[in-house]
This record gives sequence, structure tokens and C-alpha cells, in this order.
Amino acid sequence: MEIFKYNRRNILVLVVVLVLTAVLFFAWYCYKGLTGTSGDRGNIPYPAVRSTGSIFKPLARKSVQSIVDITLDNTGYIRWKACTGELDVLIEEADLLLGKADEVLVALSLSPQEGLVACYTREGGRLNYVGKIPNLLPVTGIWTLENTRLENRLLIVEQVQDEMLGAFFNARYSDVFLPGDGHFDRVLGLLTNYNAYWNRAWDGVKEDASWLWLNQSAKVEYSDTGETIWVDYVQTLLESMVTDTDSIPEAEGFAARYFRMVKEEYKWSSDWGLYILGEYTDSQTGERVALLEDYRNNVSSFIRGTRFDMVKVIDQNGEISIMSADRLQ
Repeated sequence: MEIFKYNRRNILVLVVVLVLTAVLFFAWYCYKGLTGTSGDRGNIPYPAVRSTGSIFKPLARKSVQSIVDITLDNTGYIRWKACTGELDVLIEEADLLLGKADEVLVALSLSPQEGLVACYTREGGRLNYVGKIPNLLPVTGIWTLENTRLENRLLIVEQVQDEMLGAFFNARYSDVFLPGDGHFDRVLGLLTNYNAYWNRAWDGVKEDASWLWLNQSAKVEYSDTGETIWVDYVQTLLESMVTDTDSIPEAEGFAARYFRMVKEEYKWSSDWGLYILGEYTDSQTGERVALLEDYRNNVSSFIRGTRFDMVKVIDQNGEISIMSADRLQ
């Protein structure tokens, strides 16, 4: 009986060793092959994407680093290679280019001011580079939206701007892009959340100078067909209850002074190839224009005593301009 127990224990140990060896060999094999061969320069092995969530942390880190290095080469952001350890990385699989292949989206951000998104198309076990969206703010989210009037899905990129250390404001943006032949066209840009602080002493108040806080939050809804985007804004101007302080008080230390709600509805226009607020005639030129942004609804126009009755429009030649709102008919 003792010999039998002894042999059974040895067998179990042997099985465990063999399993561990197989697992380690597989991990080593994946680790070794993540960057591909020199003939595959510019492409990403699809297993690298799948391995980014591996329980083997060295394998996951190697996968992410491989994707980052190849993406920096493909997008021309070579200057970021000196600070790859500081980059925030988002990797999402999506069906962006309908009827072609599965896509992988790679967002890289160098806080606090820069970001980009690269798009890859999957063909078998390889990812081929398609194009990029450069000159973004740090990216916090990427996802797709179907629009039944379009051949491809739309790409929505969420971004953040944090200037609290210098300019005392932060903001969040939601930009919508339409993929084309190796490029991405922005068809809508939304300022969703916004916070700005300033001390009334900066405006010349010498005694009992309070802090002012301009705040905006937004709820964005997309129709099932993607043809309409509704945005409900809540805009508030608050004033601190304490005065003559050098630092910004906590949120509980503010009281609301003014408040308003703004609703905007963006419709997809096949004629303009954009989401627009409406079509109008410019009374000065007689030309048809599409309204892209109404600055009367902008959070900065909410400050009492400030009047900014301006709008952003695009004409039939594709020229974007800012004009007085009373020119629209």
C-alpha cells in the first residue's frame, strides 16, 4: 500500500510538472512571436491583441508594448517612443468597416494634452494598418455607432482636457468620425462636461472676493438608427460661500446662482455629410448654409452680462465660418 501511495504521488507530481512545462512553453512561444517577422513590418499579429488580457502579466505587458511600438511606427509618432511607459493605451475590437473585416482600434494618449487613434483591419492572423485620427486630446473611450444611411459605422472618440494646474478648468469632449479611404472625417464635435473656476479678485474685487464656478454636464442620446443625436445640457453658475481664499473651495462650499437647461438635436444630413442643427439661408449672401454650432447655447455664454449671439456654419463650398446669428433665415 505504501508503494502504491508513493507511486501515485509521483505520478501527480509528474503530471503537474508536464502541465506547467506545456503552459510555460506556450507562453514563451506566444511571447516570442508577438512582434512577428521582419517581413511583417507594420502589421500586428492578431494573437498579440488577444494576449493583452492574459493572466500571465509578462505576456500581457509584452503584447501591449508590441502593439504600442508598431502603432507609433505606423502613425509617425516616433517622438513618443521616449515615453512609452507614460502612455495610456486602449485597445478595442470593433466592426467598423461593414462588410469587409473585423477591425481593431488602438488609442494612445500622452497626458495631459495629446492623443491619437489608429485603426487596423484584421485579415486572418494579421492586423493591417488602415489609418489614424491624430491631434486628439487624451482618449478615455472609443466605440462605434451604426447609422442606417451610411455604409460604415461611425467612430465615437471620448476625450478629456485637464488644465486644473494652470488655467483652472477641465472639459470632456465627444467627437464623431466617419471612416473613409484610409482617413477619418469628423462629422460632429460635442463639448459635454465642463468646469471652469476663477477668483473675483482677478476681476478687480479687493474685498470679500469669492470664487465663481461655471459647470456644465450633458446627457447624450443616440437614436436606434443613428440618424439623430440628442444632447441635454445642464449649465450652472455657482459662487463660493467663503471669500478671500487662495485655493478653490470644495464643491460643498459653493451655492448655485444661475441655472439653465439647453436641448439640442443634431440630424444626419446626407447632403452635407455631417450632423447639423438645421439648414438656413445667409441673409447677406443668399447662400444655403448648415448650422454646425449655436454659440448662444455654449456654456460660456451663460455668464450673466455676456452676450455672444454668434453661430458656426458651413457653406456649400465646404467653407466654415462664424457669423452673427441674426444673419440666419
